[in-house]
Amino acid sequence: MKVLYGALPRTSGYVTLDGHEVVTRSPQEGLANGIVYISEDRKRDGLVLGMSVKENMSLTALRYFSRAGGSLKHADE
Repeated sequence: MKVLYGALPRTSGYVTLDGHEVVTRSPQEGLANGIVYISEDRKRDGLVLGMSVKENMSLTALRYFSRAGGSLKHADE
């Protein structure tokens, strides 16, 4: 399943969605194509155990506040 989402590299085969081949080389591409991965083991796959609950919850919103390369955007004053 992680291959479909783009979390692991594809070694063979292909995926079609609505009759079109879908290539997912990263989780970001998977999301852009409407494919998500929901783990059965959320404790193992869904949390960063060294982080607080608040920090884990904010991980999904980081894309709205970060730039390519990982630096945070500063709010306009």
